[in-house]
Amino acid sequence: MIKGIGVDNVDIPRLNKVYEKWGEKFTNKIFSIEEIPSYKDKKSFLNSLAGKFAAKEAIAKALGKGFIGGLTFKSIKIIKSLSGSPVAIVQNNNDEIMISITHTDKVATAIAIINSD
Repeated sequence: MIKGIGVDNVDIPRLNKVYEKWGEKFTNKIFSIEEIPSYKDKKSFLNSLAGKFAAKEAIAKALGKGFIGGLTFKSIKIIKSLSGSPVAIVQNNNDEIMISITHTDKVATAIAIINSD
């Protein structure tokens, strides 16, 4: 049974400005070490961060409470499966969470669906 659905968009040029200002302080506050992509080039690095940021926001919306009650950006992990698709892990949550992430050069979009038995 679907328990919640969330979607979010991230403006990649805006995220770039935040990253240029705060750098590792920003990434370390929002992402776990496993989530931070290797730096191949700035474009793919920012696209990956933006997609994961959007996924975290979408999950918070799908859970129906946003970032309150102990839910933080770092309590949500977005990692890659062996096949390369994104996988969400949320601390203290056993529901199945399905996510999809896409991006252009300017916008990253993610959707999250929470399933419960």
